[in-house]
Parts: sequence; structure tokens; C-alpha cells
Amino acid sequence: MMGSAPGSYYIPPTALPPQGAPTSPHAPVNSGGFSADWTGFPTSASAATSPYMQAGSPPQSAHSPAYPPQSAPGTGYNAFQQPLPGYGGQTPGMHPGVHPTMWPMMGMGMGMGMGMPMMQTPFMNMMPPGWGGTPYMPPGGGLPPQGAPAPPPAAAPAQPRMPPMYAEQFDKIDKFAEGPHYGPVLTPLMVKKVRARPELNPLLVSPPEEGEHDYIKWNMLFPTAQCQRSSDPAHRSWSNGRHAPATWPRVTSLRLVSRAVPTPIEVSAANTEAGVTCGDVIEAICTYMNGRLTQQQFNVASDAQKRVLSEAYYHNRSTAQGVPGGRLPQTLLRFDWLGQDTMYGGCETNEQFVRELCGGLLPCVFELKTMRRYPMTEQEIQDQARREAEADSRHSRSRRRSRATSRATSVAASRVSSEQPGDED
Repeated sequence: MMGSAPGSYYIPPTALPPQGAPTSPHAPVNSGGFSADWTGFPTSASAATSPYMQAGSPPQSAHSPAYPPQSAPGTGYNAFQQPLPGYGGQTPGMHPGVHPTMWPMMGMGMGMGMGMPMMQTPFMNMMPPGWGGTPYMPPGGGLPPQGAPAPPPAAAPAQPRMPPMYAEQFDKIDKFAEGPHYGPVLTPLMVKKVRARPELNPLLVSPPEEGEHDYIKWNMLFPTAQCQRSSDPAHRSWSNGRHAPATWPRVTSLRLVSRAVPTPIEVSAANTEAGVTCGDVIEAICTYMNGRLTQQQFNVASDAQKRVLSEAYYHNRSTAQGVPGGRLPQTLLRFDWLGQDTMYGGCETNEQFVRELCGGLLPCVFELKTMRRYPMTEQEIQDQARREAEADSRHSRSRRRSRATSRATSVAASRVSSEQPGDED
């Protein structure tokens, strides 16, 4: 076991090429101890041939190439050289294993002048005969072959064009759309600065002559629950459009002036992010009309206006149809100033009237118009009575609920106070 080597370490005998007889392995040394060329290497005359040089090869000299010409290795497929499977044809003078795309690094270049060999430049030696590229040679002396570049991205298909009949419906957003996401909200000062001209919502303007758009029907003697939209049924209170913006662009506040009332009406936005809405305008008008008339305002009124106030005061508190009746307080209210013109007539942009009343053109100031109260039909009387009954029932339920809550709170507080122990002496 110790005298024999393992089978894996066995080196099979290899037939070496024939060697020439060495003449002198060392360079001749002079008397000074150095060789003639001061290098110590054998000269071309005395150098031994390489043991790997093939038989019949010319002797190696100092100007011989660094690598002698080598024959291409054979393959296991046939005794003669042939292209390897999957490689196709080869370039003449190339190694059989070289990929067809790998051209020789020092292949033939452009032709030179007459009598000059084919080479890349006049200063480059030609490749020795029989030398081809190796299987690892990059094409053209550059980088190794890369993979195919990624194809350019395909263009997105063109979107089908929308028919013109649908473009007006889906390509535009209503300027009076509800919500805080459509358009900016400007202050009156900013409106003046940018010279904007706010446009009123069609729902707030005067009723059209031919029913071109919806409008609000409302007797300002009654609460806003009696407001109706012209397109709604007679028994339904106004709901659609209450949260729509009152102007475009939206504003944080506006002012209403009228020939029928002594002072302007201030309207502020309940939500500054959404701006003044149609509901804010109607609620502000209702709050103003139900306010008390001051003694100073009554004193400055003319005699004709005082007679109108007196007649309206007694009529609005009577049992006649279309008036609140005895539920009103026994004092002059601002809607008594209106006389018989208690119907909401819409708001309009009237720059001339604003200049006359305010002394100049102010931003976000509109005119409030009123209309004569018309006699109600039997159907309108019944519908109004039904709406008033529903409003009264809701109000009474809320009052009973608030009373029950306050009563339960007071009873619980009394129980807690009675259960607490008294102070000891």
C-alpha cells in the first residue's frame, strides 16, 4: 500500500515530440564572468531547440514569432476537420471552434497600395500564415458578443375618438357641481384684484319666461322648508341643488341689496372650502327677513312706507291663506316691510343699481328681487298645509326628545347627589 500510488494519481505515459540534440544550454562566459550580451541567455547560434517543437520545423531564432504556428485540434466526430455541430461554416483561416460572428482580431483590412500586402495599417504586421482566431477571441478585437438588444417598446394603441355628440356630456364638468373639488374659492378682495366677474347659479336667478331652467319658488314669510324647486312635485321640499355653489368662481361671502328692504343682506359660506352655496343664500335671506325692524329704521321710513308696514303687520298675523298667522311675534319684522311682495324673485347682477346704492362698483354684490304674492289655489293651499304639518311634527318630536333627554339628565344628577355620604362632624 505504501509503495504504490493511488489510481487517481497515476499519470499515463505521454509521447513527447522528438527533441533535437542540444548544443549548448548556456551562453559562453567571458573572462570577466559575464556573457557577451550581458544577459546570460543563450544566443541564437547556441540556443537549444524547444522540446515541444514539431519535427521538421525550422529552428527557432531570435526573430522567430513568440508562438509558432499550431495545427487545429481534431474532433471526436471524424478523422478530418469539419465544423462542429451548430456552428455552421467557418471563415477561411479561422479556428474551427470560433463562432461565425467572431472575426479575427487582426483580420484582413482595407487594401493598400500596389505591392503592399492586405493589412489594417502600413505599420502593422500581417498575421502569420495559418493563424486563425481562437474560440475565445472577441469579434473585431472589441468586447465579447452581447445578447440582442431589447426591442423598442410598442406604441400604445390610439384611443378611439369620442363622437361629438358625447363630447359635450363627458368632456366637461359643470361649473356649478357640488363639492369642494371644482374650482378655487375666492374672497371678495381677490375677486376685485383679479377683476373676476362672478356668475350666479341659474337656480338663484329670476324665473325664466319659457321655463329654460329650474328656479326656486318660495314665500319669504315662511321658513326655508317651504322652498320648492320648480321641477319637483308640489309636496316635496327643495333638496336638489341646496349644496351647489351660488356663484362661479366660488366666493367666501357675498352681499344682497334690494329696493324692498332698508339694509343689505350679508351671506357667508357655512363651509369656506366649498364657498357660498345656494342653501347659504336662502338661509341668509330667511334669517334676515325674520329679524326685528329697529325703531330707527321705522322712523326714517316715509308715510307711504309706514302705511304699508301697518297693513302688512296685521295681514301677516291674520287667519288669511298664505300667511303665518298668530305664530308670528307681536312686533314689526323685516318681511313686514315687503308688503304684498313677499315672493322670492331671484338674484341678478345689476352694476348700475349697485353704483347708485353703494356709490361705486363693489365685488360680489347682487340685487335681490321680490314678486307680488299671488292668490293660492286649493291644491296649493292643501300642499302648503301638509308641508306645515310635517314641519310642525318634526319640530315637536325634536322638542319632546330634547325635553326627555334633559329630564333624564336631571334625574341622574339628583340620584348621584343623593347617594353621596354626608360630611361627618
